[in-house]
Order: sequence, then C-alpha cells, then structure tokens
Amino acid sequence: MSRIVTLYSYRGGTGKTTTAVNLSRLLAERGERVAVVDTALQAPALHTLFNLGDIPEWISFTDYLIGRCTLEDAIQPIELTEDAAAAGGGLYAVPACDRSYKLEAILTRGYDIGLLHEAFYQLIDRLNLDTLVLDTFPGITNETASAVARSDALVMMTRADRAALVGAPKAVDAVAGLSRGRRLLAVSLLTETEIGEQFGELLAQAYNAPVAALLPPAPELAGAPAKTFFVDAYPSHPLTREYRRLVDSLDGAA
Repeated sequence: MSRIVTLYSYRGGTGKTTTAVNLSRLLAERGERVAVVDTALQAPALHTLFNLGDIPEWISFTDYLIGRCTLEDAIQPIELTEDAAAAGGGLYAVPACDRSYKLEAILTRGYDIGLLHEAFYQLIDRLNLDTLVLDTFPGITNETASAVARSDALVMMTRADRAALVGAPKAVDAVAGLSRGRRLLAVSLLTETEIGEQFGELLAQAYNAPVAALLPPAPELAGAPAKTFFVDAYPSHPLTREYRRLVDSLDGAA
C-alpha cells in the first residue's frame, strides 16, 4: 500500500529539503520505490541537492503546472549505488524550477491547483510507488496546504531553540485542520550538544508529536560530493543514524 510522507516546517532553516532527499535514499535502500516532489515552488531547492542543474529549464514540476510539459517529462530517475539498486528499490525526483520568469508566472498568473494534488496520485500510480515524499515551502501556502492535507505521515521539522517553542502553537494550528496522518517531530540541533531530555519533552508536547529524530549539525554537508547522498558519503555519521531512526519511525507510523 502506497503512502505519502510530507515534510513541513513553520519556519525555514530546519534542514527540511536535505532530510527529504536523504530520507528518500534510505527508503530506496530498503527496497522501496520512492519519488520526491518539490512543492516549494516559490523557492525550490530539490534540483540542487539531486544535482539536476543540467536538465533543460522547461522540464520541471513548475512547467507541468503551467502547461509547458507533461508530468512524465518532469520525472527524473536518480541513480543509486549498486547495493541500493540490488535491494530492488527505485528513486525518482520531480524538481521545480527557480528561473525568475517561471516564478513570476506561478505567482502572478497562478495555475490550476487541482493539477497539484492530482499529480501526487498520478505519480504513485504511474511509477508504482511505495512512498511519495513531498518537500514543502515553510508556513502555509496553497501548495504546502495541499501536501499536508494528503499526507499519511507528517514530519514536522523544527529547530531546537526557544523560538520553536513560542512558534509551536501557530505551527500546529496551521496543520491541525489539514493533516489526517500521524505526526512525527524531527528536531534540528544547533550545537553538538544533544538536546536536554526536558526540553525535548517540551517540544513534543508543544508540537503534539513524538520526537522521531534529533538531527545534529553536520559541517560535512557543505563538502559532500555533488553526486553523492550524505548517507552514502558518511554512513556512520550521527546525522545518518538519525535519518535512519526517522525512517524506522515512519515505518512504525504506517
């Protein structure tokens, strides 16, 4: 049975897109067929992390929404390591485009919002997916609301600071009436020091979700090879271990 996993954050700077990419890679390693869609149309980043900068600029999820290409045209197969491929999984990216004139077209002319959520289910059907991962824009836009509303599992991402606690009620209120799936909390740590148990409990209570992962800072992210996933380049890194813990939590939420 297929599932939709949406990554959401009330504020930016939580590592949401990096988490989406590496989460999808780990799911594929387990033999799943996975696709990742960039619904952050206002500031897309998925193409950068998947190293898809050389694709023609008119072939993207943005172009599909404004009628310049088909949905199939926007799908980009992602090469996996031999071990991951041997597990029987598959990985696909559906990147959006950051060209200014396309952003202007989306923001000024708009598009048929029905195409957005229809695309989610078309991707699941046409690619025979086990998991569809949706990366979103911070806060609540039309695209984010659509992604959250169709999630079977909602990963709420936040930073481990007091501002996260203050903003938690607004974050929860924003998704409370939309999400029907189970909520999980992934906390991006600001220092190497692990979050205190008491503060972790406060975050879990504030977001009404169990803490599924504590994501430590990783300077290595900046130096990771362009065509290599972080979890492949640093399989023993604490961040990779937390990504795996998040995958385990998602399986438990299925």
